[in-house]
Amino acid sequence: MVPAHRPDTAPGPGRTGEPAPGAQWGRPPAAKPGVIPLRPLGMGEILDSAVKTLRAYWRTVLTITAAVAVLAQTAHTLVQRYLVPKTPALDPDATPAEELRQSLESARASLIGVGPDLLVTLVASTVSAALLAVVVSRAVLGRPITLGAAWREARPRLLPLLGLTLLLAALGAGIMLVGLLPGLLVGGAPGIVLAALGGFGALILNVWLMVRFSLASPP
Repeated sequence: MVPAHRPDTAPGPGRTGEPAPGAQWGRPPAAKPGVIPLRPLGMGEILDSAVKTLRAYWRTVLTITAAVAVLAQTAHTLVQRYLVPKTPALDPDATPAEELRQSLESARASLIGVGPDLLVTLVASTVSAALLAVVVSRAVLGRPITLGAAWREARPRLLPLLGLTLLLAALGAGIMLVGLLPGLLVGGAPGIVLAALGGFGALILNVWLMVRFSLASPP
């Protein structure tokens, strides 16, 4: 006797381990609460997310950029006016010895003026990067963010971030000095070759350190 056919055991989509028509096996789509899906991204997706962040948070990004630029330019102007010594004028009737002395004084004044400008630029870029990092983190989660909220969240991390930036800059300068110093001490043609080799090795080491510590910023 042939057993009766039961409808609940009849083969069909989803009962024999086969996918239903139109369904596909694979991983479920990644969650996307904000501008990017929460999964590893390709280069095109990273660039697209940057554009989406600018479009969605353009007011906050523009406010941060403009405020930092205005403060940095104001600091540059004050430093150049009150702290940096003026470059001495060269006397066209000076003797060769006096021309050499005047050229050295002019070069020294220029080097002194570069230091404060670099420091202001470094501080401005660090503050801007910290604030924009907060904006991007909110864009990934799809949450609104204002300039005040970004400042309150980034402020406790500014000093550690600035200290890390200065430490890496000092480390890079020290490595370059160590690479160039033997050639400078030897002098002549051998010194030039030695300085070139040492400078190239120091440059490679600095690039490695930059990549190594690229994610060392305080969270």
